[in-house]
Amino acid sequence: MDPLEESILSSTEHLAQQPASIVTDQDTAAVVTQSRALVLAVSAGAFAGLVAWGIGELTLNAFTPRPEHAGFWTNQFLVPTPASKRVAEAQNATLAFGVLGGLLGFGLGLAGGITARIPRRALTVGLIGLGLGAVLGVVPSLVGLPYYNELYFQNVPVKDLSVSIPLHLGVWVPLGAGAGLAFGLGRGGGRAWPGATVGGVLGAVLGVVLFDLLGAVLFPMAETEKPLSVTSTSRLLARLMVALLAALGAAALSAGFQSRAKVVTQAGS
Repeated sequence: MDPLEESILSSTEHLAQQPASIVTDQDTAAVVTQSRALVLAVSAGAFAGLVAWGIGELTLNAFTPRPEHAGFWTNQFLVPTPASKRVAEAQNATLAFGVLGGLLGFGLGLAGGITARIPRRALTVGLIGLGLGAVLGVVPSLVGLPYYNELYFQNVPVKDLSVSIPLHLGVWVPLGAGAGLAFGLGRGGGRAWPGATVGGVLGAVLGVVLFDLLGAVLFPMAETEKPLSVTSTSRLLARLMVALLAALGAAALSAGFQSRAKVVTQAGS
């Protein structure tokens, strides 16, 4: 074989091997990016859950029951009624969930932007997530918690999981959706947010179910069926379950949708 033929053969073999090398490098980079996304998202979820719990403990009784007149004739006094106690509990729960939603949205928005290595986007989306998460924490609570109180006063067995799980799904799943959306917008804009939102929702659903099941077993006296349970440890568990699993779901599913979108874009071009 003359030198010219050897040169052509060598070049052909190099070109044949090059695409595999490129694919391998791309796969490695994708794995590293996804690992970073998972670590950042879970860290942000843990931080949001812990800080929200701390703030929640400090503001646990920010709203107090309105006292009403009781007694007879000259022996009159002011005492909170059961109804006013329930209203105050719902208001304190609404505040707590607004704080959790805001912090979770802010943390995952930052985590998504940092994953993409775009600091300006991280801060912008983090602030959007802060506002969106707070709204999604407050509005469902304003709608759902009065319904819970109505069931309570109608002597419906609210400790039944068939009541407590739908209640918690109604007020906590929107937090997962908002946080997932923030992570997706931070990570990849229009490509990553659908999967991240779905992941946030699924993670929050899993967090609710696990909390209600574990709460009934581990904290039988903590009234975990309530919007806010009566012990500090059970309240911490609730926040961490929702925040961590929503964050994990958002990070896990954002990559799949982002990769699919890239493939479709490349195929179209």
